[in-house]
Amino acid sequence: MKMLVYGVAPNVVDGYVRIGESTSIESLRRFVRAVVEVFGEEYLRSPNNDDISRLLAQGGSRCSWLGSWKRKKTKEKFFLENGGRVLEELITSCNGKSNPIKVFSAEELEKATNSYDPNLILHEDWGYAFYRGTTAHGGRTILVKKFIYRLDDEHQARKVLEGTVNEVAIASQLNHKNVLKLLGCCLETQIPIQVYEFASNGDLYHSVCRIEGEDNEDPTRPRHQISWKSRLRIATEIAYAITYLHKSTSKPIVHRDVKPSNIFLDEYFVAKLSDFTHSVYIPLGETHVKDDVQGTFGFIAPEYCRLGLVTEKTDVFSFGMLLLELLMGRTPLNFQCSAEDFDFMFWESVRSSVQNYPISEIVDPAILEEIRGIEQQVQAFVELSLRCIRGTAEERPTIMEAAKELRRIQRSV
Repeated sequence: MKMLVYGVAPNVVDGYVRIGESTSIESLRRFVRAVVEVFGEEYLRSPNNDDISRLLAQGGSRCSWLGSWKRKKTKEKFFLENGGRVLEELITSCNGKSNPIKVFSAEELEKATNSYDPNLILHEDWGYAFYRGTTAHGGRTILVKKFIYRLDDEHQARKVLEGTVNEVAIASQLNHKNVLKLLGCCLETQIPIQVYEFASNGDLYHSVCRIEGEDNEDPTRPRHQISWKSRLRIATEIAYAITYLHKSTSKPIVHRDVKPSNIFLDEYFVAKLSDFTHSVYIPLGETHVKDDVQGTFGFIAPEYCRLGLVTEKTDVFSFGMLLLELLMGRTPLNFQCSAEDFDFMFWESVRSSVQNYPISEIVDPAILEEIRGIEQQVQAFVELSLRCIRGTAEERPTIMEAAKELRRIQRSV
């Protein structure tokens, strides 16, 4: 009688743990306790986990417990496999320490989102949909992030799962007012479902940015008029969030995908950085890691695109592009250029879009009237943006320096 469990237990073979007749009941107890330590003890009281509760509380026959476990439904198999993956990621990245998060059942989230009603979708990006949900107990409004594409390819499924597990492991460590807070997750599905605090005003992209030819009148998406003063504040808040990732966690975290669609706005239009799918740690004492290029075209630093080197300045480049989109209300990039021409394209296209025209011609028309008389403040914002997207990492400011400069710009009028 054998089964495979991905996680922490004896007899590790090729990254899996083989549990059979020779496995002691104490080993199983230690493994389940480790998963519980990460996610809290609340889920033990769930009707779906009677076997685990009995195992921890009373012990029992090894063979009968393994036989019962083998007959568990698919969702329970996913629960243990995904829980082990998250646990392993946490142990690798931060010694298993994280903020307490709730483990939701699949049924809970089905009810919370009215069976994932398409009318409740607040935002979609890269195969994920964010649903507005309401918890059964307490009626709290939540944001439910679910992968909605069909996964027929094993390699693709593994990559999506790895990214989701990475996001849960990292987001569970973070606690900052300008980072979207992870409340919990569901491990009973092939791709874990994440539950975040609710952000009622949607994502920044659909509040600020416009792309020619795109339907900008989608009635299902919130539309808001974001003032220049609010844009400047949002930029400062995201600078604080990135500074927190770089300087205030156990190891520096590089986000790798800072862009408007990964920033949510709460009911007071406070900015919340989200999506840690591509985020990576910089080992202590190191300045960079080398990895496959991930992120969004147009926001990827040229040295990362060319050499695969990830540094804190990778996020600074993305942040500079974010600043320009906040200013212009559109992308400053020429998407006629190919990825191979990126080094030349990013500088020439952006520079010509920004430096060769007066402020009145590059700024978002929605805020044109508001900035009359404060052009000097806007010009300082432009200059900071261009410093952040300089061609080499060494020429860019740190994100902390950018945050300080934004505070100075805010106070300049």
